[in-house]
Amino acid sequence: MKLRNGSLKDYVPNHYDLGYLLVNYGVEKYGYDFWRNVTLDASAYKSLFYPMQKAVQKHTGVSYKIFRDSAFNYYKNIYGIQNEKRLTDLTPLSKGEGS
Repeated sequence: MKLRNGSLKDYVPNHYDLGYLLVNYGVEKYGYDFWRNVTLDASAYKSLFYPMQKAVQKHTGVSYKIFRDSAFNYYKNIYGIQNEKRLTDLTPLSKGEGS
C-alpha cells in the first residue's frame, strides 16, 4: 500500500520478500537439500506447535529467530545497508506536541 502510494522511504517488506530472503539464505548457508529436509520434517508434524520453525531449528542448530536475524544481517552486509534508527532511540512526544 505504501509503495503504491509513492512512499519509497518507509518500505515494509511483506511475507513474499521475507520468504525469498530466508529461502535464499538457507540454500547459500546450508546447501540445496536444506529446505527439502526442513519441509519434510515440517509436513510430517514432528513438532505439533510451529512445525516449520522447529524444523528450521533442528536442521540449523539455532532458533528460528536467530536464523531470521542472521539472514537479514547477511543481506545488510552484502548490500551495505546501515542499521536505521531504532524505536528505542526515539524520544516520546510530551503531551501537547505533535497534535
